[in-house]
Amino acid sequence: MKIKEFESLRGLMALVVVIHHWLSFMGISKGDLSKPLQLLTHGGYAVEIFIILSGFVIFYTLDNRSSTYLAFIRQRFFRLFPLYLFCLIISVFLIDFSIEVLNSFPWESMDNSDRLEKFNALQDAFYVYFISHILMLHGLLDSYFAWSSFVFLSPMWSLSLEWQFYLLAPMLFYFFTKATTVAFAAIITSILIGMAFNFGGKAWFFSYFSQFFVGMFSFFIWKYRLYIYNHQHINGKFILPFILGFIWLSTMHVPYAVWFIVLSAVLYNYSSDEEGYVETLISKALSLSFLLKLGEISYSVYLTHVLIAYPLFYILLSLGLDQNELVIFSLPLFVLLTVGVSYFTHRYIELPFCRLGRMKR
Repeated sequence: MKIKEFESLRGLMALVVVIHHWLSFMGISKGDLSKPLQLLTHGGYAVEIFIILSGFVIFYTLDNRSSTYLAFIRQRFFRLFPLYLFCLIISVFLIDFSIEVLNSFPWESMDNSDRLEKFNALQDAFYVYFISHILMLHGLLDSYFAWSSFVFLSPMWSLSLEWQFYLLAPMLFYFFTKATTVAFAAIITSILIGMAFNFGGKAWFFSYFSQFFVGMFSFFIWKYRLYIYNHQHINGKFILPFILGFIWLSTMHVPYAVWFIVLSAVLYNYSSDEEGYVETLISKALSLSFLLKLGEISYSVYLTHVLIAYPLFYILLSLGLDQNELVIFSLPLFVLLTVGVSYFTHRYIELPFCRLGRMKR
C-alpha cells in the first residue's frame, strides 16, 4: 500500500532540490529572494525529509514483507544501484565538460567555485573516489578525502547515507520490535556512540540518525494509530495531530515541521475502520496528479537533474544570454528536461531492475 500524501511529498521535495541547484548555478543567493522563497536555498531541508520518509518506508516494508536479510538487501540494491551506476558513469565522462561550463559562467558564484574545487579534488585520488562510489560507501570518507561525498555528482552524498541505512535497517527493526531489554540497551548505546563520534563526515549514517529515527518512530504511530485513537478518553482524531503539532513547535526545524504536518493529515485521514479514508485540505493539495507522477519518478529526478544542468547551461550560455535572460528561460527548461529524462530512466532503468530484485532466487 502506497500512501499518496507521502508519494506526493517525495515528488515535491525532489522539485525543491532541482530548484535549489538551479539557484546555486545561477548565483542567486538567499539575500536575493523574498522571505518565503528563501527556503528554496535550503536544499538540505528537502533531503532531510527524504531521509525521514526513508525511515518510515523501510520500516513499513520490513513489517509487511517476510524476507531474509540478504533478500531485503538484494531488493534495495536493485532499487538504488542501477540508476546510480548509470549516472556515476555519465558524470565521469562529463568531468572535463562540466569544468568548462562552470568556467564559462560570466558571474561569480560561491557554489560554482565549490563545484570546481570538488572536481579539482578528483585529480589527487580519482581511483579512491571512484571505488568508494562504486561501493556506495563514499560517505564514510569525508573526514579523510576532501569532498568525498560530492566529487562526481552532488546528490550522491545522500545515497551513500541511504545505503548505510539499508545495511542496518533490518537489525534496527528487529531490535525495536523483538529484542530483549539487554539487546535493546546495547543497540541504543551503539547508536549514541555513533552519534557522538562522527567517523565519516556529512554522509555518515549516525549524523542523520535523528531524521531516520523520526521516520521509523512515525511508522509505529501509523501502525498503532487505531489503537491510539480507540483508547483516548476524548476524541483521539483531534488530539493526536495536536500532540504532533506540539512536537513540531518544540523542534522548530523546518523538515520536522513539514513532516509532522503531513503525518498528522495522514493519521487523520486513516483514523478509523468505520469511517475509512477522510480527506483533509493538506491531502487534497498532495493529491494533485502531477505531484503523484513526480513522486513516482522522484529518484530519477533527484539523481539526474545535475547531469542535465551542464549541457543545458552550455547551450544557453553559447547563445549569449545574460543572467536576467537565463533566469527567465533556464528554469522552465531545466524542470521540463529533468522530468522528461527522468520519465525514461524510471521506466527503462529503475522499474526493470526493481522487478529483477524482487524475483525469488
